[in-house]
Amino acid sequence: MLRRRRPKPLPDDWEDRVARMDPGWWDRSVEVRTRIRDLAEVLLGQARWEAARGFEITDDVRLLVVTQAVRLLVGMEVERFPDVRTVIVHDTTIVGRGERPGPAAGVYADDDVLLAGEAAHGDGPIVLAWDEVAWDVRHPRRGRNVVLHEFAHKLDMQDGVVDGTPLLLDPALGQRWVEVCTRTFHELEREGSPVLDDYGTVDAGEFFAVATEAFFCRPAKLREHHPDLYEVFAAYYRQDPAP
Repeated sequence: MLRRRRPKPLPDDWEDRVARMDPGWWDRSVEVRTRIRDLAEVLLGQARWEAARGFEITDDVRLLVVTQAVRLLVGMEVERFPDVRTVIVHDTTIVGRGERPGPAAGVYADDDVLLAGEAAHGDGPIVLAWDEVAWDVRHPRRGRNVVLHEFAHKLDMQDGVVDGTPLLLDPALGQRWVEVCTRTFHELEREGSPVLDDYGTVDAGEFFAVATEAFFCRPAKLREHHPDLYEVFAAYYRQDPAP
């Protein structure tokens, strides 16, 4: 029987350290920062941390990863991520191998690809490239955040299927979610988007992760260009980040 690990307190100067890496940190309310702290302590204790290829995992590395990841949970009535037991951090991009969806439906590729992160199924690890993590947080207007992306995959996996539809307990929201996300996915395939990355057309799971990045990193733009998508994501995450 697996035992839940206890929350691990953050260092006394954790906010100052996070703020040096995250330029938007002090823009958040005291209530949100306190909630992030509480959730971050749970995730810090929940996960086993491993370094790859000689990389050194410092307190700052852990702090930035956990305070970014738990942004997804701030509005939810949960205290931890499902099936996150190991976080592996590389110094830079990872070479991914193995069969994966190709550029067209029914086509698969097996050549090497450079990855900024990866989330394994079930209780498998989350893998992150530190240089990409740090860069994304320093430049949020790019609309990319590999930590949010990979931890969003873990939320998607909670119902056992990686299909871009996380566990939704409200049937009405579930129906609306499928309708809006399916329509927007096909629009992205046909026309592209000024706010959603084309990587979201790989499959429904990647669409959910890409849209999550846009929701948290460029919320005003997402609401402007895809108001229905913004609406269902706000309902799921129980947050309204657009000013």
